[in-house]
Amino acid sequence: MADQIIDKRTVAIPGPIGSVTPEVQQLHDETKQYRDAAEQFAGSTQVLQDQAVSLLLSDATPTPGQTFLTLSQRGCNIRDFGALGDGSSDDTTPFAMALDMIGSNGGGILYVPQGTYVTDQISLPSRTSIVGVGMPILKPTPTITSPAFVMAKNENQSEFGLRSVILDGSGVSKNLIGVQIEHRIGVGADSMDHFDVFEDLFIKNFTGHGFQYLSGTEVSVRSVKSYSNGGNGFDIHATDGKYLQCIAAGNKGHGFNVTSNQTLYVECKAFYNTRGFMVGVNGGTVNRQNVFSACEAQNNRNAGMYLTNTQMAVVSGCIIDSNNTATDNDAGELTLNSYNRAIQIDGTIWVDTTTSKSATLVKLNDMGNSVHIQVNVLGMFSDSNNTYYKGDPTNGGWNKITVNNSSY
Repeated sequence: MADQIIDKRTVAIPGPIGSVTPEVQQLHDETKQYRDAAEQFAGSTQVLQDQAVSLLLSDATPTPGQTFLTLSQRGCNIRDFGALGDGSSDDTTPFAMALDMIGSNGGGILYVPQGTYVTDQISLPSRTSIVGVGMPILKPTPTITSPAFVMAKNENQSEFGLRSVILDGSGVSKNLIGVQIEHRIGVGADSMDHFDVFEDLFIKNFTGHGFQYLSGTEVSVRSVKSYSNGGNGFDIHATDGKYLQCIAAGNKGHGFNVTSNQTLYVECKAFYNTRGFMVGVNGGTVNRQNVFSACEAQNNRNAGMYLTNTQMAVVSGCIIDSNNTATDNDAGELTLNSYNRAIQIDGTIWVDTTTSKSATLVKLNDMGNSVHIQVNVLGMFSDSNNTYYKGDPTNGGWNKITVNNSSY
């Protein structure tokens, strides 16, 4: 080998200077092919991006029969359909036209620029997303008659999306749900996952539930806030969902009403609701395999977390903080009631008895078996007689409850 100085670095060159081995030449050729392919891909991507932006910003009015040629072009601007977004004009017709055109062409994206849009029910076609630019506000018309403002409730449809918008139900007196999703659930070969995505939403002031998912699988709900609604913040009955960093606050119902199975809740918070997390139905069907990780329940009127008819659940690293502010009928910051089996709970309960009316921190009613609870209790207690748990932790067998007190 001969050494050459190139850019102040010593590089070993196989064989005589000016020649390379077949192996090195092959590697050089393959590298060049990869580099050329990458440059071609980058160029094609830029062309598609330019086309999509041109379509989005174009002043031309699309025709109902327009065909979108590429996925990147499957997007349009609601303003191109005549929507004004001035907070007073009725934009029902532009939304209906735009969603009908997108749905008839196999799905796509409806972009909604900043503004306040008043419209009747929004019905999402399959494989269609509404994406806000600048967090626009969508408001229902005062005369809306449908049960939900944004609805996806058709058979054999999937992949709905709603991103970066504010849904404001103020001004509507009838019972109205903010978002309602209901899929047909097939059996065997006819079954399907739905892969809906709801992200970066603020749902507020609806007379019914804020977000309701009745049936479906593989939904992803991320960074959704549900505030000041007349029902539950999140009313969840579907299976195989993921709820990440969602917040329910100030709802007349529960923050999270959960009868789902196999659903994951991560870093979700519930403040100032009836119960923070209501898991299961008293006397109803057993729900299974739900996981709550790093969640928080604070200042709710009844229990921070209430589990009933629940099996194979995990509550890990959660904080239950000064709940039962209005009444003591739930008695515990954490309550297990009726037929709970195979439950693993570990976390922290913080209680300030100057605001919380909890007579006990953990209440056990017919706890069931194979339940393991280990919690750390922190807080400011008004006296030294605070009851840490009430009920028989061994009434079902194979149970263990450990409460570590660190009062201030």
